[in-house]
Amino acid sequence: MISFFVIPYRPEEWEHAKSDLRILPDTYGESLRNRWPDIRVYLPPDDSPYALRWETKGRAGEIVEGGLQRDLQTVAITPASKSVLSEFVLWHRNQVPKQYRLFMTRENSTDSLELRAETNEQEIDEFSQLVA
Repeated sequence: MISFFVIPYRPEEWEHAKSDLRILPDTYGESLRNRWPDIRVYLPPDDSPYALRWETKGRAGEIVEGGLQRDLQTVAITPASKSVLSEFVLWHRNQVPKQYRLFMTRENSTDSLELRAETNEQEIDEFSQLVA
């Protein structure tokens, strides 16, 4: 399965990009639980690249995994379907203050979609089809 990432800079600028965005694992985990009551949120081992991980089931019962990386800026999701991906990405955009630009990309790619307040599910679906 393909993983997607949401980051606070354009993927092609990752070597030089800087952001003061910090997503607090405890607060984010609580927000995940509030949105998806059946989600399993857990702290991974110390040698993991993630500060927080989660796992839940999509609408059809498929497993959806995600994580907040140790930089406290990057969120990864391995979606079970386009609808799960869109739902999560739009929810995440609403968790991060609007002052921060966010970009959705996929593993091993510099293609990206800027996530604005007005970004909708159709735009995310179209982008994910282009890069998948």
